[in-house]
Amino acid sequence: MEMVKKGWENVWVWRVAAAVFLVLFFVSLASCNGARSEAGVARTVIGELDKERDRVSEQFEDARDRADALEAENEELAGAVGELEATVAELESFIEENNVEAAVAERDDAEKKRKAAESRAENLEGDLAEAEGNLEKKDKEISGLKAQLEEKEEEIIALKNPPPPKTEKLGAGKWTAGEHIAPGRYTVRAESGSGNFIVYDSAGWLEVNEILGGEWGVDDVTFTLADGDEIEIMGITVIFEEAD
Repeated sequence: MEMVKKGWENVWVWRVAAAVFLVLFFVSLASCNGARSEAGVARTVIGELDKERDRVSEQFEDARDRADALEAENEELAGAVGELEATVAELESFIEENNVEAAVAERDDAEKKRKAAESRAENLEGDLAEAEGNLEKKDKEISGLKAQLEEKEEEIIALKNPPPPKTEKLGAGKWTAGEHIAPGRYTVRAESGSGNFIVYDSAGWLEVNEILGGEWGVDDVTFTLADGDEIEIMGITVIFEEAD
């Protein structure tokens, strides 16, 4: 504000100097020409000086108004700067009191640990997926082995508990192997009573000739019955039981 006022004081000095120069000019002009009186020249000069003074006064007032506005704005800025400085001081005090730098460091360290944990979790997910694949493969292998074990157990049970031998019955009469009864090795016995049991091969040769049952007969006979053999049974029903 003081600088603006000093500047305008210098302007006034120059304005006055210019006015004096004009007065001297017009006086000289009047002296040279002798056409005007000194009073008339003075009035003219005074009128010009009044106009110049009014113009300069208006400019000075405008400049003073601008200077006042700038000073007010400067005061507002100074107040804002003061508030900002107070805020900065409060923040610095808060940081110092609450050890914010240590908290920030702890936060950064926690963030690093979190990222490391996430990376480890991703690796563990991959390992888990691989382990699940291996487990599924092993489950299939175990299922296959269980199926084989069950088959073997069934075979063992079958060996321990063989099914009863297949039996056939033929009554009195003549019968042909391969037509009335399947060829194979049989043990034969009389269902009840006593009677003759005779077998001829396909060429007519005698293979078996026994009395089955009764006081004079045998309990059973084991033999191999070939395809085409002829069987003759008299007086009894014969039970054919498969033999080893």
